[in-house]
Amino acid sequence: MQNKDNQSKRVYLKSTRRWVEVSEEYYRDHTRYHDALRKRQQSHGQCVCPKNKFWLCDGDCLTCEFRRAGDMLSLDYTVENEDGDACSPLDNLADPAPSIDVNNFMSCHRFNLIRCHKSAHFPVMLSIAYTIVLSYLFASSQDSVSQAAA
Repeated sequence: MQNKDNQSKRVYLKSTRRWVEVSEEYYRDHTRYHDALRKRQQSHGQCVCPKNKFWLCDGDCLTCEFRRAGDMLSLDYTVENEDGDACSPLDNLADPAPSIDVNNFMSCHRFNLIRCHKSAHFPVMLSIAYTIVLSYLFASSQDSVSQAAA
């Protein structure tokens, strides 16, 4: 049996194709991180790395030879529903620019602005409210321009 002092931990570097001796602490952290990553990918069906090749795992899943698509589908992937209509995950995304009633927004937050008026946070709150209103007005003016062009 070997003496514990003579035992060393090694990590395989895929980029250089060499084994590197590392400390016990680094080896433990390295192994824990890559095991957790691999298990997470395997639970989603994205990693099919066999157990005898775990030492090859370097955490770069995008370039790994054992990578699979798993349960991550493209937004353009279409399926038929019960009615025979084709639908994709892209159809279920929320509208990126929801409509905001500026008057309602300001009346709802007026109390917060008044309450913060006497504190040091008032200028920050006022600038945030001003920025939100301006961004909404800019977005609505862009929508008006695009609708007028159409």
